[in-house]
Amino acid sequence: MLTLSRILQGAGGAMMVPVGTLLVLRGTPKSELLRATAFLVWPALLAPCWHRWWAAP
Repeated sequence: MLTLSRILQGAGGAMMVPVGTLLVLRGTPKSELLRATAFLVWPALLAPCWHRWWAAP
C-alpha cells in the first residue's frame, strides 16, 4: 500500500508543473506570452544559485 501511495504521489507531483504552466499560458494574451514564459522559467533557472547562497554554512 505504501508503494502504491508513493507512486500516486509522484505522478501527481510530476503533473503540477505542466498543468500549472498550461493554466498560466492559456489565460495570457498572445502579446504577453514572452513575459509570462520568462516569469515561469526564471525561478527554475535561479534556484540552483539561490540554494548555494542559502545553504552555505
